[in-house]
Amino acid sequence: MKNWLEIEFSNFAIYRFILTGILIFFIFRFLKFLIPIFFKKKHRRKTVEKFFPIAELTFWLAFFGWAIEYFLAHNQLFALGVFVILIFISFWISMYVLKDIIAGVVFKAGGMFSLHEMVAIGDYKGKICNFGQQSLELETEAGQTIFIPYSVAMKAVKLKVGQSESLAGHSFELKIPKKKELEKLTTDLKTSILNLPWSSLNKMPVIKLSDNSAQQYTLKLTVYALDEKYFYRIESYLREKYV
Repeated sequence: MKNWLEIEFSNFAIYRFILTGILIFFIFRFLKFLIPIFFKKKHRRKTVEKFFPIAELTFWLAFFGWAIEYFLAHNQLFALGVFVILIFISFWISMYVLKDIIAGVVFKAGGMFSLHEMVAIGDYKGKICNFGQQSLELETEAGQTIFIPYSVAMKAVKLKVGQSESLAGHSFELKIPKKKELEKLTTDLKTSILNLPWSSLNKMPVIKLSDNSAQQYTLKLTVYALDEKYFYRIESYLREKYV
């Protein structure tokens, strides 16, 4: 009886395994390159980009499963090696995911932070917008949204916001019918916001075009107020006037 540890299969089996892996890698890199080309709308592109890594991971796991079965038919030693690699990758991924989930449970259970509070984490500073499952969502002073993994957010420092003025902005979207040119509409919106008694005069509102259809503009606005309690007054006023 031959020892099962003996390598008895041709080099073609190894080459086929390596070449298949390389081919899969370049196919997914090419597909990722095509995403912005085929998905022009931002919200659709974000959805695809969100689930793309999951699809790629699933495909790679299926590939390693096939490799185990493939090498079992040729040599059990290589099949065992591929199985060990698969177990190691699965363990690493699970630990990477669970690390932030567990840190998130501890972070939220601590009760030290709440929505709309200002925090500083490393080089980032902003207002807490959402407590996700694996990351903390912050809105910066410039109106940008950033996601901080909870394993990093555990080092967050709470900041005091002055009573006279809110440091972070409030972002929302308006869908406005196309009755004016975009430049004129943007100017009118900024003027309306700055004329409100609740708005900050130290920070200009930020207005960005999110979508441009035949009937309407979809604008993302970030406004700044003298106090956080005025954010929704500003939003309600703009919705009544322009939508």
